[in-house]
Amino acid sequence: MFDFNQIAIFVEVVDAGSFTSAANRLAIPKSTVSRKVSQLEKRLQTRLLHRTTRAMRVTEEGRVYYEYCRQIVEQARLAEEVVSGLQSKPTGTLRISAPMAVGTDILPPLLKVFLQHHEELKVELLLTDSAVDLLAQNIDLALSANPATSSTSISRHIATAPRIICASASYLEERGMPLQPEQLSTHDTLAFSSWHDSHEWQLRRSGVEKRISITAKYSANDVASVLASTLSGLGIAMLPKSLVSAHIASGELVSILTEWELRADRLYLQYPGRIHLPPKVRAFIDFLMTQEKLLRHLTGEGSA
Repeated sequence: MFDFNQIAIFVEVVDAGSFTSAANRLAIPKSTVSRKVSQLEKRLQTRLLHRTTRAMRVTEEGRVYYEYCRQIVEQARLAEEVVSGLQSKPTGTLRISAPMAVGTDILPPLLKVFLQHHEELKVELLLTDSAVDLLAQNIDLALSANPATSSTSISRHIATAPRIICASASYLEERGMPLQPEQLSTHDTLAFSSWHDSHEWQLRRSGVEKRISITAKYSANDVASVLASTLSGLGIAMLPKSLVSAHIASGELVSILTEWELRADRLYLQYPGRIHLPPKVRAFIDFLMTQEKLLRHLTGEGSA
């Protein structure tokens, strides 16, 4: 017979990493946790967890089952909140991590709308192009170009951010406009080193893909620094469309090889996979899920 408690306890054991930690989180005896998991394994007729007196490991079958059960537990929690009205008013400070380009160009308009609806909330923004540890760094949510690698975190794909190859008008006047991808290798190039493909630019047109090896004259892990160097005429750069669109519109920068399609970045929202999310975190997640049109506009995904 289906037993939701067995599923919820199993999910908590995997999240906590041990039977003892799960029992402490749930405030129930460790023996109850162990018994419920054993009953679940017996009902499924498969081993979900390998455990010894010193360690516990999730089996392959257990990992697959966990991914489905985690969603069931989360949906059950949401249903309970909606029906019973247990969701309290969001208050306090929301700590958000985001890449430099996202935090400077995409997030501010979104936060303006969000905070207008939640005047009692404050936002603290951490700008970094490095991976973050939500729990260790006490971060409520993270926007990232990569999905979460931790099994205790949840990732949602919320937008796609196109890239553009560009240079200043003064640089192109002096060095000439590249007309083919191969010609990029004869130019001074600038690289945003936080991108794993910063030294190999991929371009595609009509099913043909070109991979151009780039020896950067200048590279930096700060996208704002790469933009400033591009504006100064130091060379050609590949940058987020959201970051350079205004400069292209003003004529400060010029798009290059526009008939070629570039690799786009996927933007993910990461947050702890806890059964009970704080109201401030839930409020921001729900808000972002309603902002697809604005996100597409801000990232440049919805414009030519």
